[in-house]
Amino acid sequence: MSARALVEATGMSRPTVYRRLNRLADAGMVEEHLRVAPDGHHRKEFRLTVESVAFEVTPDGIDDTVIAARTADD
Repeated sequence: MSARALVEATGMSRPTVYRRLNRLADAGMVEEHLRVAPDGHHRKEFRLTVESVAFEVTPDGIDDTVIAARTADD
């Protein structure tokens, strides 16, 4: 899905969508692919690289020691 499509689907601003996509990409949860459209424009599309994510919420917040991501390959 493109960032533009995510903006339209979620109602979030474009900068917010890109910031969150960048964080997810840095965490290895999404990957970017460059697609050349028929009109010659290049567009980034994003795909999930994980099937599920698990974490624990404690009274102190999210316990990041138990965060785990499972890919379709696992």
